[in-house]
This record gives sequence, C-alpha cells and structure tokens, in this order.
Amino acid sequence: MNDSIIYLPNDSCLICESRNQKILGSRGNQEYLNAPKSELHYRTNVVQCKKCSFIYCNPTILAAEELEKLHYSNSKSYIDSESNTPGKPYIEGLKAISKFVMKGRLLDIGAGKGEFLQHAKKNGFAISGIEPSSEFCNYALEKFGIPIFCGDVIDYKKDSTFSQNYDYITLFHVLEHVKNPKELLIEIISLFSKSGICYIEVPNADSTLLKFADFIFRLMGRNWSARLSPVHPPFHSIGYTRKSLERLIENSGYEIIDVWTFTGKNRGHQIRNRFGSIKRLTRNVVVKTIGIFPNRELIGALIRPKNC
Repeated sequence: MNDSIIYLPNDSCLICESRNQKILGSRGNQEYLNAPKSELHYRTNVVQCKKCSFIYCNPTILAAEELEKLHYSNSKSYIDSESNTPGKPYIEGLKAISKFVMKGRLLDIGAGKGEFLQHAKKNGFAISGIEPSSEFCNYALEKFGIPIFCGDVIDYKKDSTFSQNYDYITLFHVLEHVKNPKELLIEIISLFSKSGICYIEVPNADSTLLKFADFIFRLMGRNWSARLSPVHPPFHSIGYTRKSLERLIENSGYEIIDVWTFTGKNRGHQIRNRFGSIKRLTRNVVVKTIGIFPNRELIGALIRPKNC
C-alpha cells in the first residue's frame, strides 16, 4: 500500500460489532477491469463478518469519502440508470408501497436529482424529499419544479416549516452510503404517521452475480472481490446481505413486513459512458441470465416502526 495514502483500521462489524471476519479479496482503484491508470494506488481488503454476514472494507481508505462526495454531487455525470424510461429504476419500490391502498404523504430520503419524487408524484403521492447535495436539489427544482430540502434528517427535523407525519418513507440506495445506518433508521421513526411504512432498497453484496464475478477473478489469477467499490463508482465501502440487513432493521426498532431480492438490471452503473455498447450489451446479457437464479442483485425491504 502507498505510504502517502492514509488507512484506518476497521476491525469491528458496523452491524453486530463482532471482530470475527474473513477476507473475500482486495479492491481499489486498479483492482477492477478497465481501471484507468493512476499515480496513487488505493487498495483495501473486502471482508465479511462471520457472525452477521455484513461486508465492509478493512482498512478504511480515508480519501474514499471525499471521492464519493464528488461523484454524488455532479448532476451531469451521475444518473440513476442507463435506461431512457423515466422511473424505471424505481419500479420495484413503487410496486411494493402500492400494495397499500392509500396514496398518502411520501418522504424520499437521499432524493438525489428528484427522479423518484417526480415519478411518485405522477402516481398520486404527496411528495417531499431530503438531499444533502445542493447541486442535486437545484437540478430537481429546475428540471421538475420539485423543491427538496437540502441537508440531512436532523436538520430537516429542526425546521418547523416541514411536515413530520409521513405515510411512506423511502430510502433508495442510501444505507450503503451512510456512516451509521442504525442511527439514521432510529432518527426517522418520529417522522412516520401512525400507520407509516418504510421501503428500503440496497445492493445485495452477496448476490449470485457478484459471487460469479469473484469466481471469474479467481480463474484469472487475481485476488479481487467485486462485492464493494470504495474508490470508484458507485463508491460502496459497505455492503448488505439479506441476513445483515434484517439484523440492522430489527436492532433499529422496526418490524419486518417483507424482505426479498430482485434483479438490478434497471439501475445501471450510475455513471454515463462507463462502458462501450458491446460491453454494456454483454453485461446486460450476463445480468439477465444470472437473474433467473435466487439471491439477486438488489434487496428490497418493507418495514414499519414497532410502536406504530
């Protein structure tokens, strides 16, 4: 590892605090296919907790957080999907919450550029959103006419001008980016209405597709792991399995309505022009083929606070 890069030990699991872990492989800014040449070589180990199956990086790369912020504040390069169909990445989430008859008040946390809120509004929900990126908030206002609160949940709750009584709260691909997911889940409990429902969507870091990718790396003679991507898009330094997500939910004061896995083909790789047309086609074929097997690329969860 490069001496000019700061690494911090990360020996304890964020979910269950166990220190019993196994190494799945290495990951960095050169440990993936088509990696660009870089003067600095960031590299870490991808490890899995033997107790709850949570996946994370050890050691932590100090620069990773800043690289992530730069990526998730660029409205020109960041897209929620390679699909040209509006709302396609949110089909599963809308289908899940639409099981409930009422089209009520909805709060989207980590609202990004407002694409989901726009789609939810068209489907009859009264919408609100929270997003830390000012550029994304400006984009949502200019593109869709949707005002999004710029800040975090704690700032939002301090502002008395906003409602704190939501029938639905959605977190699309948020929990894999926050430092303390349990703290966030506990913090939003007071924002629910009496019968409030929460929808969570995260990548499945233990999916059949990622396990297959790790197998291919081994055949190539490379000790890489595709489970996380701490220093390149989509900048995931932590990853959930179904088991670890369920444990987080239950430890945060919620009861589980349903948890399932589904295909990730609708979300793309979240960056424009990352792959050429042939490689994109090949990737889509692989995803669709492996998608017929269980343990797919995304995890969806419907939950509600235990006191509701």
